[in-house]
Amino acid sequence: MDNEAEDAATEALGIYPWMWKNPEKQGKLKKRGHKRKNWKTRWFVIQHDKLFYFQDAPKHNETLEMLQPKGGALLRDAKISITKEVGKENCLQIVETSGKQHYIIGCSSNEAEEWLEAMKKGASVPDRPINVEHTAHLSPSRASELDAILNKDDPLVHLQEFKKTTRGGCSVLWTAFDVRYKQKVAVKVLQVTKKNFKYIIS
Repeated sequence: MDNEAEDAATEALGIYPWMWKNPEKQGKLKKRGHKRKNWKTRWFVIQHDKLFYFQDAPKHNETLEMLQPKGGALLRDAKISITKEVGKENCLQIVETSGKQHYIIGCSSNEAEEWLEAMKKGASVPDRPINVEHTAHLSPSRASELDAILNKDDPLVHLQEFKKTTRGGCSVLWTAFDVRYKQKVAVKVLQVTKKNFKYIIS
């Protein structure tokens, strides 16, 4: 799959680079394929309640947000444990709420335990209900650039529970929950260029 096809595929799934650009944990692990059941080394990252894996780690002139994930898993409410079900040591099993299973191997028992702890943290992200029955609009008088009011190193660090509501032109409108103020917010994602996005919150 070429880069443009990968971009289109991840966008269709509602996956954007800011979802993995500032991970809580990242490193090299082995994963079992879903079809051939073979084991391949991949670069894994955990950010909030999502796990992504990439073909390789970023090269010296690359950043994570420049890469396209090969796949991933939603950790929220997933069942995660160390297992010997596949006959491998230091093997983690992830069972998503959809029933999809993932098997991942660490290099050592300590590494497996560290990843287990990080994944369980992502699995326990609270899922507060969000009322999205009405259409959210961004008021020019209230709207602010997201990176002006949040941590510039991770503009989404205070936001959880993203849900896409509408799409139009070069923008996508999401709802999210701001954990600082305990309230629902609207987040508009504007695609400035192929690799650059602007975030507006209200």
